Amino acid sequence: VVPGSVADKAQTAAVTDLNADSADVNETVTYTKVGSLVPSSSDGNFPGAPTVVYPNDPSDATKVTPAGVPTVPGYTAHDPEGHVLTPGSSYQPNDPTKDTTITYTADKQKGSVSYVDDTTGKTLKTDSISGTTGSKSSYSTSGNIADYKKQGYELVTDGYPADLTFDNDDTTDQNFTVHLKHQLTPVNPTDPQTPGAPINPDEPDGPKWPEGTDKSSVTQTVIRTVNYLDKQTGKVVAKQVTEQVTYNRTAIVDKVTGQIIGYSTTGGDTVDQTDGDKAWTAVDNKSDWDSVTSPDLSSKGYLAPDLATVAQQTVTPGDKDVTVNVYYDHDVVPVNPTNPQTPGTPINPDDPDSPKWPAGPNQPGKPGNGTDTGNSSSNQPGNPSQPSNVTNNGVINTSTNTESKVNNGAVNSPELPQTGENNSQSQTMSFIGILLAMFGSLLGFLGIKKRRND
Repeated sequence: VVPGSVADKAQTAAVTDLNADSADVNETVTYTKVGSLVPSSSDGNFPGAPTVVYPNDPSDATKVTPAGVPTVPGYTAHDPEGHVLTPGSSYQPNDPTKDTTITYTADKQKGSVSYVDDTTGKTLKTDSISGTTGSKSSYSTSGNIADYKKQGYELVTDGYPADLTFDNDDTTDQNFTVHLKHQLTPVNPTDPQTPGAPINPDEPDGPKWPEGTDKSSVTQTVIRTVNYLDKQTGKVVAKQVTEQVTYNRTAIVDKVTGQIIGYSTTGGDTVDQTDGDKAWTAVDNKSDWDSVTSPDLSSKGYLAPDLATVAQQTVTPGDKDVTVNVYYDHDVVPVNPTNPQTPGTPINPDDPDSPKWPAGPNQPGKPGNGTDTGNSSSNQPGNPSQPSNVTNNGVINTSTNTESKVNNGAVNSPELPQTGENNSQSQTMSFIGILLAMFGSLLGFLGIKKRRND
């Protein structure tokens, strides 16, 4: 036996009847190199395998023993007749001197890609993938991930390789997982939403914004209005004062389910409060209306207001707006012979724009007051069409420039200098009024004369 070769005969024939005269006998044994198992594959990813020389049969120089077929992971061997050669099997060639081609084909590999919702722990779906040993996978997760994002998910990790090559392990599938979670979004006063509208405008049939995400649900302003009014006329006498307290809260919305899952008291996107009533926070930490001192309007002829100070007040979420009316009553000043005034001059000398003294409350007996000047409109006895400007114990309403004329206890209509009208001029003096006016003029004349004599 010559290793690597086979003889053309196992043994030479026996020669008998030989003697001294017998001729030499020559016997030739030819040895030929043995063949091999030669691995081959048309698969471009085939890694190759070594050739296997047929082993000699130790008991017969003309024969070889079956050769072990090389095992290539992920590939299946086939003999020339197409029969599958299982891993570890051997092949006996028909002609030990010729090579035998062993053909290898790539095995089918398979696996899966699962999409898992980490928020709920549930698997959303699983896709199967397959290919052959060493081949590139055509599968991509990008499309599915984009679709899930439209549904309100956000990517946690994508465990699927971007350029997957199938392995050569026939016994284990290649399984991968993509982890997703529900996207949470804060809704606050600067970014309110419209309940019922799609959370994702590109997905009109997807989740909708829930109730509680509109602006009035995430911010509220409570206002206190203080009005300063004339008690008699109801007119505004001083600038209105408004105070407000604003409360905000941030709702956290699950974009997958379209539900409010809680609130953030810090304005972030993390839930730290599940009770919406406790989630309100005061803007600038201001949760009360300050006390407001009512202005002093004495210079305008008003008495002290009925409410000197509007008290400080704590405001809580859900409180209603409040209106406080502060009233000022008119101050009155008596005008008489010992306290005459000058019509048209400010009642308050320190405030030129204050109400003016009206016509009428000047000192009796002076020219132009109860003295006949020849003018048909002069205020003198006998001219009942105009009332006398002379007053006894006259009282002026200093907040409206209004004169209340009192003559011996009879009060005539007030005069309104703002309009220049005298309410009593529109009435016909009664006969008693005429007599009283004439009597008052006579007393004034006697008083003047007496003073001159003195």
